[in-house]
Amino acid sequence: EAGMASGTYWNKDAVPPRCEMKVCKCGDVDGARGRNCPMHGVQKCEESQKADCSTMDTTMKDEVGLGGVCRSGTVLKLTNRPNTPSMQMQKCEGKPCNSDTDSHKCCQDRRIANQFWISVKTSNEDDGCTADRIEVNLFDHNDGATGYQTLTLHGRVASFEAGTTSDGFHLTSSGEFIPRRVCVRSRGWCPDSREGLAIHSMRLMQEGYPKTRIAVAANLRRFKIYEHCNFLGLNCKEEADEGPHCVNLEVDKP
Repeated sequence: EAGMASGTYWNKDAVPPRCEMKVCKCGDVDGARGRNCPMHGVQKCEESQKADCSTMDTTMKDEVGLGGVCRSGTVLKLTNRPNTPSMQMQKCEGKPCNSDTDSHKCCQDRRIANQFWISVKTSNEDDGCTADRIEVNLFDHNDGATGYQTLTLHGRVASFEAGTTSDGFHLTSSGEFIPRRVCVRSRGWCPDSREGLAIHSMRLMQEGYPKTRIAVAANLRRFKIYEHCNFLGLNCKEEADEGPHCVNLEVDKP
């Protein structure tokens, strides 16, 4: 009896007509056979024949064509990057990979990251806007977070001067997520009202991806320093609003 259970089909064109083993195709070669082949002649590869997800990397587009590249706004998952150990690498459904079929498995939203590159823009509203410490905590609305980390350059604490933009600060997280909210602690810092912080994917910057920015933090409050004196103007003491000040991030489109 020909059928799925038996792994055979009725070949009416054979001489004489007879039951034969079903043989699927994997690209241009024979693929899954027998019970592993749903219908004779359709595309289905054996597991060992399936292409690695790494072939969907944009650097492979000249070899595999745009059809095999991650859809717009997505990039390969970290576990599917080229040179990933084969035990961790996911497989496409066939060979070669197909953008429509395999993007969901092999690729992810480009904004998902666990290493962030931070740009800090300080307002020039007055001379008292300089700060020598900024701590940042990025998080989403679930469990993803970096925890508070002090922005440093090459292990050294930076100075944030009024009217300047300081780049190249790194934040890391144990897990990947899209940051959707930020909390900041500082002393004296005056964030630019439109783009106090710009958050980029460090991985995409290293790989030369054309769109690296994930989000910006706008409308962060100023970290004011107050001076309190007695009624004679003596015995003055400084008090600072060190936060944390938190805002929802303006997240870019994929």
